[in-house]
Amino acid sequence: MPISKETTVWSPPKIKRFERKKRNPLESAIQRKIIKKLEKAGWFVLKIITSNKNGINDLIAFKNKKAVFIEVKRPGKEADELQKYRHEQLRKEGFAVIVADNVEAVAILCE
Repeated sequence: MPISKETTVWSPPKIKRFERKKRNPLESAIQRKIIKKLEKAGWFVLKIITSNKNGINDLIAFKNKKAVFIEVKRPGKEADELQKYRHEQLRKEGFAVIVADNVEAVAILCE
């Protein structure tokens, strides 16, 4: 059958490419960046995997006989009640506690 000007040629429908939604970074990604930044500034950083105390902070950084406890959260998230309680306990003992949802939150330690 000859194709006339009126006949249209079939073409497959356009497939939308998978577009990844931009999400908040994971806590682990923020932790890695914080660790890298602090170690570059001379801090000795420990990542706490397990502890005998629930609610303890994710990271502890040491430098010049000082210790700073760092709780890492995704942007827009807050520490839960038990974590806030642990933060208060640590502050009463004289330790600094930082809740960080980005690398800039620890910039003061790198000055």
